[in-house]
Amino acid sequence: MIPSSISNYYKWHAPIYDFTRWSFLFGRSSLMHHFPLLADNASILDLGCGTGAITEVLCYSYPESEIIGLDASSHMLERAKSRNLQNVSWIHQPYQSNSFDNGQFDLITASYSLTMMNDIEQVLHAIKMHLKPDGKLVVVDFDSTPFPQFSKWMKRNRVNFDVQLFNKLEKGFAATSIQTQSAFGGLYSYSTFVGSK
Repeated sequence: MIPSSISNYYKWHAPIYDFTRWSFLFGRSSLMHHFPLLADNASILDLGCGTGAITEVLCYSYPESEIIGLDASSHMLERAKSRNLQNVSWIHQPYQSNSFDNGQFDLITASYSLTMMNDIEQVLHAIKMHLKPDGKLVVVDFDSTPFPQFSKWMKRNRVNFDVQLFNKLEKGFAATSIQTQSAFGGLYSYSTFVGSK
């Protein structure tokens, strides 16, 4: 049985997440190559930070910056906090338009989190609000699948291919880079997006 809520889902998955997800969350390990140059003391949000794997990379990439890791799962955040990262604040809440101030962030990253969020239009609108005028957005996530049964299975595991995330990103943001690759012989594709407001 698959737990119905995010909280219950990650209660069981958080302890094994980093040991198992590497096998199909492609593009995460190379996400740092898409990070923009930022001034010291930049403000960064890792949206849906999970166990903090990308948050830790952000810490090494931007050691003088102020970084926030936000996630809706307390179980995932407990794993993230165990990394003992120095320049990170952790926030446990769903992401909303009132989560932060307008124009707060120089960079927002989202690694395999946006396809798990409800009402993607509102989420993308909030990202736009929270980015500074010259702020950057870096995303890696599931893109599409030609197999309805696989899509249905992934939806039971909280991932929604139907939101057409990268089409919405292209329409809502000024893209500087979009890369799409196939996984497992075409079972699904994943994309990396870099853009700005």
